[in-house]
Amino acid sequence: MVKPNERLGNYEVISAEDGSALVLGSGAGGVTYRGRHVHLGTEVAIKVLVSRKNLQQKDRDAFLSEARSAASLS
Repeated sequence: MVKPNERLGNYEVISAEDGSALVLGSGAGGVTYRGRHVHLGTEVAIKVLVSRKNLQQKDRDAFLSEARSAASLS
């Protein structure tokens, strides 16, 4: 579970009005939070895997494929 204002590398999770981490969506493999790049100030989506222990290889491959697709857009 990610905490509001928690830093993950160069990214920080944005807080919702109620003080919780602002969740954009969730699925079987992870949760996507609204965040910001701390040096550039740009808003980003931060996807965090729920549990790497129970994750199947196909789920890891899908996560990486999605990340590569998203990275190619910017």
